[in-house]
Amino acid sequence: MVWATGLAAQQTVDMPADDRPLAADFDEIFRIGSLDGETWETFGEIGGAAFDAEGNLYVLDRQAAQITVADRNGSFVRVIGRQGGGPLADRRRHHHERDRRRMAAPRR
Repeated sequence: MVWATGLAAQQTVDMPADDRPLAADFDEIFRIGSLDGETWETFGEIGGAAFDAEGNLYVLDRQAAQITVADRNGSFVRVIGRQGGGPLADRRRHHHERDRRRMAAPRR
Protein backbone atom coordinates (compact mmCIF):
# COMPACT_ATOMS: atom_id res chain seq x y z
CA MET A 1 0.00 0.00 0.00
CA VAL A 2 1.30 3.46 -0.93
CA TRP A 3 0.45 6.57 1.06
CA ALA A 4 0.88 10.04 -0.35
CA THR A 5 1.42 12.64 2.32
CA GLY A 6 1.62 16.38 2.09
CA LEU A 7 -0.73 16.55 -0.93
CA ALA A 8 -3.83 18.71 -0.75
CA ALA A 9 -6.81 17.69 -2.83
CA GLN A 10 -8.50 21.05 -2.38
CA GLN A 11 -7.36 24.60 -1.98
CA THR A 12 -8.79 26.80 0.77
CA VAL A 13 -9.89 30.22 -0.43
CA ASP A 14 -10.93 33.11 1.80
CA MET A 15 -14.16 34.69 0.58
CA PRO A 16 -15.18 38.29 1.27
CA ALA A 17 -17.56 38.69 4.18
CA ASP A 18 -20.24 40.56 2.22
CA ASP A 19 -21.84 39.74 -1.08
CA ARG A 20 -21.65 42.38 -3.75
CA PRO A 21 -24.09 42.94 -6.61
CA LEU A 22 -22.88 42.20 -10.10
CA ALA A 23 -23.82 44.64 -12.83
CA ALA A 24 -25.54 42.80 -15.69
CA ASP A 25 -24.54 44.68 -18.80
CA PHE A 26 -25.66 42.58 -21.74
CA ASP A 27 -26.04 43.57 -25.36
CA GLU A 28 -29.58 42.97 -26.56
CA ILE A 29 -29.49 40.74 -29.61
CA PHE A 30 -33.17 39.92 -30.02
CA ARG A 31 -36.50 41.06 -28.59
CA ILE A 32 -39.93 39.72 -29.40
CA GLY A 33 -43.33 39.80 -27.71
CA SER A 34 -45.68 42.44 -26.41
CA LEU A 35 -48.39 42.76 -23.80
CA ASP A 36 -50.65 44.70 -26.13
CA GLY A 37 -49.22 43.97 -29.58
CA GLU A 38 -50.57 42.13 -32.57
CA THR A 39 -51.95 38.62 -32.10
CA TRP A 40 -48.78 36.92 -33.35
CA GLU A 41 -46.56 38.75 -30.84
CA THR A 42 -48.62 38.13 -27.67
CA PHE A 43 -47.63 34.87 -26.02
CA GLY A 44 -49.27 32.75 -23.35
CA GLU A 45 -47.10 30.04 -21.79
CA ILE A 46 -43.69 29.87 -23.47
CA GLY A 47 -42.55 26.24 -23.60
CA GLY A 48 -39.31 26.78 -25.50
CA ALA A 49 -37.47 28.82 -28.07
CA ALA A 50 -34.80 28.07 -30.66
CA PHE A 51 -32.99 29.67 -33.58
CA ASP A 52 -32.44 27.95 -36.93
CA ALA A 53 -29.40 28.27 -39.19
CA GLU A 54 -30.89 31.33 -40.94
CA GLY A 55 -31.39 33.19 -37.65
CA ASN A 56 -35.18 32.71 -37.50
CA LEU A 57 -36.62 32.40 -34.01
CA TYR A 58 -39.16 29.67 -33.18
CA VAL A 59 -41.23 30.28 -30.03
CA LEU A 60 -43.39 27.44 -28.69
CA ASP A 61 -46.53 28.81 -27.03
CA ARG A 62 -48.12 25.96 -25.07
CA GLN A 63 -51.24 27.94 -24.26
CA ALA A 64 -51.97 28.65 -27.94
CA ALA A 65 -50.62 25.20 -29.00
CA GLN A 66 -48.55 26.76 -31.76
CA ILE A 67 -45.07 27.82 -32.78
CA THR A 68 -44.58 31.42 -33.87
CA VAL A 69 -41.72 32.08 -36.29
CA ALA A 70 -39.98 35.45 -36.52
CA ASP A 71 -37.09 36.35 -38.82
CA ARG A 72 -33.69 37.63 -37.69
CA ASN A 73 -35.10 41.18 -37.53
CA GLY A 74 -38.01 40.20 -35.28
CA SER A 75 -40.62 40.42 -38.03
CA PHE A 76 -43.46 37.91 -38.29
CA VAL A 77 -42.88 34.97 -40.69
CA ARG A 78 -45.62 32.45 -39.90
CA VAL A 79 -47.41 30.38 -37.26
CA ILE A 80 -47.09 26.59 -37.21
CA GLY A 81 -50.04 24.65 -35.76
CA ARG A 82 -53.12 25.74 -33.87
CA GLN A 83 -55.52 24.35 -31.27
CA GLY A 84 -57.98 21.79 -32.48
CA GLY A 85 -58.42 18.12 -33.15
CA GLY A 86 -57.64 17.67 -36.84
CA PRO A 87 -54.42 16.51 -38.50
CA LEU A 88 -53.24 20.08 -39.07
CA ALA A 89 -53.83 21.00 -35.44
CA ASP A 90 -51.69 18.52 -33.52
CA ARG A 91 -51.68 19.73 -29.91
CA ARG A 92 -48.65 17.74 -28.85
CA ARG A 93 -45.85 18.06 -31.39
CA HIS A 94 -44.64 20.69 -33.77
CA HIS A 95 -41.60 20.42 -35.99
CA HIS A 96 -39.23 22.67 -37.79
CA GLU A 97 -39.86 21.94 -41.48
CA ARG A 98 -36.30 22.36 -42.76
CA ASP A 99 -34.26 20.15 -40.46
CA ARG A 100 -37.05 18.13 -38.80
CA ARG A 101 -36.05 19.05 -35.24
CA ARG A 102 -39.02 18.90 -32.88
CA MET A 103 -40.39 21.14 -30.19
CA ALA A 104 -43.00 19.41 -28.07
CA ALA A 105 -45.81 20.67 -25.88
CA PRO A 106 -47.39 17.95 -23.73
CA ARG A 107 -51.16 17.62 -23.52
CA ARG A 108 -52.73 19.08 -20.44
